[in-house]
Amino acid sequence: MRNSFHSFFTLLFFASMGICASAQSAQIVTLLHDGTISNYYSGNAFVEALGAAEDGDVITLSSGIFNATDITKNVTVRGAGISVPEMNVTVTPTILTGNFKINCQSSETNPGTLTIEGIQHNETINLLAADNLNFMKCRFNSIYANYSSDIIKDISFLHCIITELDTSGGTGSISFVNSVISTLFKSCGYEREWTYDFSNCNVYTSSSINKCNMKNSIIIMEK
Repeated sequence: MRNSFHSFFTLLFFASMGICASAQSAQIVTLLHDGTISNYYSGNAFVEALGAAEDGDVITLSSGIFNATDITKNVTVRGAGISVPEMNVTVTPTILTGNFKINCQSSETNPGTLTIEGIQHNETINLLAADNLNFMKCRFNSIYANYSSDIIKDISFLHCIITELDTSGGTGSISFVNSVISTLFKSCGYEREWTYDFSNCNVYTSSSINKCNMKNSIIIMEK
C-alpha cells in the first residue's frame, strides 16, 4: 500500500515540476495590505512581498517556482494549490524552493495566526515558534520541530501531503484532516509529547503514538 502512495505522489510531484518549467514568465506575487495591492515579479517575488508585509496581510502567489524565505510574520500565504489536473485542464502548482524557518508569534495588533495554503515545498521547513499555524492544500517534503520548538501551540493540516514530519522535539498539539503522512517521527518521552488528532488520514510511523485521537484513519506501524 505504501509503495502505491509513494509512486502516485512522486509521479504527481515531478509531473507538476515539469509543467512549472514552462510557466516561469508569468510569475507574480501580490501583497494585500490595508486595502492596497502591491505586485512583485520574478522568482524572488515572495521574498520581496514578505519583506514588505505586516501581520494580518495576505500574500498571493501565482503558479511557478519561487525562492523561499524565513516566515516571521503572521500573514496568509496563498498559492495555486496542488490539485490533480482535470481532463484537458492544465493546473500548474506554486512551488517554494529552499529551506526556511517559521518563527512567528502573536503581536499586539494580530492574534497570531499564520496560514499557508496551496503551496508545494521541496526541501525542509524548521518550526521554531507559532501561536496558531494552519496548512491547507499543501504538499511538503520535510517538516521538522526541533528541541527549541516549545512555543508552538496549535498546528493544523487540512488536505495535505507530507513526506516526512519530525516531531521528535518540541511540544504542542497537531490536528490532521484528510491528509497523508508518509513518515512520522515523534518523541518517545512523555515530557515532550505532542497531542495528535487524526481524521480521514493515512499515517506511517515507526513508533507508538500517545495522546492520539483517531477518526476514520489508518495508522501503519513500521519497524
